[in-house]
Amino acid sequence: MQAALVPFHQALASGLAQPVADFFSPVAPAHDPGRLYDFYRASSDEKIEGDVVYALEQRMNPKKAKASPWVDIIATYWRAVKEIIKTDEAANLGKLNERQYLAVYDTWKDLTSIFIKHISGGLLPAWAIFTLYFTANHLRKIAIKADEQLAKSKPAALNTGYSDDIVSTAPQNQKLEEAARVFNRIFALCLGDRNPDMSQSRKWGVYCIANLQFKTYFKVSPIAVCVV
Repeated sequence: MQAALVPFHQALASGLAQPVADFFSPVAPAHDPGRLYDFYRASSDEKIEGDVVYALEQRMNPKKAKASPWVDIIATYWRAVKEIIKTDEAANLGKLNERQYLAVYDTWKDLTSIFIKHISGGLLPAWAIFTLYFTANHLRKIAIKADEQLAKSKPAALNTGYSDDIVSTAPQNQKLEEAARVFNRIFALCLGDRNPDMSQSRKWGVYCIANLQFKTYFKVSPIAVCVV
């Protein structure tokens, strides 16, 4: 796990949201197409938290490593990557079904919620709100794919276009509506920040999250938007 987390440590040292968001991506970078597989193979379900703690201890005080919010985040990301790889393998074997996409959606929703939890608790730097935005945007795209896969498993017509910003003709947007409620939590997290230091305020994230919400609302029915 130490080797697998080298890109994370490099990203974290930059003190910037984008490099950290690039590490927590559901897609391997073009310069390292095997990164997700390498990361997944670096641990197991039973050992992931301990492996992450040990790897972090090599870069920080052991007590701080055990209490670090990044342990939760990295372990949850590992579980999401596991489901992504299982989905890729099922697709390669022609055995893909809605269960794989739903598992990816559920684990990525967990990752987004873990970010919300630790940002709300003040355990992550101010720039992490923008890392959360990128993570949430991935959730939106994963939710769309999960809904499309659900629709394929039912006797209903489905628009198979690849645009993710136009109105969907799918019979339902169950997972996207769930994701919209997560985005509302993030919006409230940003808007409710009372930090008087605007350079450290989460309120800057309102603009990004509002854009994400509008993209989501354009994909769901008007009735669903009112409910959300």
